Amino acid sequence: QQHHVARMQQVEQAGAVAEGVRLPWSMVTSSKSRKFAKRFTQRFGRSPDYAAAHMYDAVHLLVAAMRRGGLDRTGIQEAIWSLAPWPGVTGPIRWDAVGGNCRPVGMGVIRAGRVQSVSLPASTSCH
Repeated sequence: QQHHVARMQQVEQAGAVAEGVRLPWSMVTSSKSRKFAKRFTQRFGRSPDYAAAHMYDAVHLLVAAMRRGGLDRTGIQEAIWSLAPWPGVTGPIRWDAVGGNCRPVGMGVIRAGRVQSVSLPASTSCH
């Protein structure tokens, strides 16, 4: 049976029961993601979970889009599209032809209270 864990807080609360739980994993580990995790841990005293990393990327992408496109909705939307692929800490952020996020998803597993990637995200048909 496969279970999905939403946040690291849940993993911590579950303790040993969470060991071996498999979950979708959409982050690409890189020097950029490791640097983000180190800074986050230094600042907040805990490791970031996927939501913290994705929120970091979303806020930085939005700020860059607002700087490029101004403060109107259309300008921001066009700027978000033009900034892709955005080099996020979670990996490149790209959009498909209809504006959907086409982030590939792999599989992770909880080992010793941490999520580890067990399969690389599958590639997408995203441009």
